[in-house]
Amino acid sequence: TDFEGSVIINNEELHGKSNKWLADFRNHHIGFVFQFHFLLQDFSCLQNVMLPALKLGKYSKDEVEHRAYDLLKLLGVEEQAKKRAALLSGGQQQRVAIARSLINDPTIIMGDEPTGNLDSQNTEVVLELFKKIAAERGQTFLIVTHDNDFASKSDRIIHLEDGQIMESW
Repeated sequence: TDFEGSVIINNEELHGKSNKWLADFRNHHIGFVFQFHFLLQDFSCLQNVMLPALKLGKYSKDEVEHRAYDLLKLLGVEEQAKKRAALLSGGQQQRVAIARSLINDPTIIMGDEPTGNLDSQNTEVVLELFKKIAAERGQTFLIVTHDNDFASKSDRIIHLEDGQIMESW
């Protein structure tokens, strides 16, 4: 919350807002995908995807479950829905984490090295999923990566060094 300038998302100025307001805003408008999927290992994949939407409270539990199944299907892991997250491969767990990031229909999905722990084949799968979701659902992905191959296949790249924009293409 301590920054200069202005951050506006969906016509909402974020500067100067309380932590509670910002947390609510994030739950409504921003999805997160991390390098480590941070799934609850003893919960099923379906339960992991449903959690943010149940917290948001915008839909009934049945609607949330239906939406979660749809996202798992979109990401090619619907057959894993009832399995405990701990029983999935790393690539499958990351796709479940992506589904979780999408459950509340966020405007922006932020990724912090979302393919950092994946092999090249799963990295390509995730990149193609991001592109498909962005095109079909009109969502924006803001991804931080050190993977030059991943970055080179993205729509827009901003190269930063010490917080300064060095190149943009």
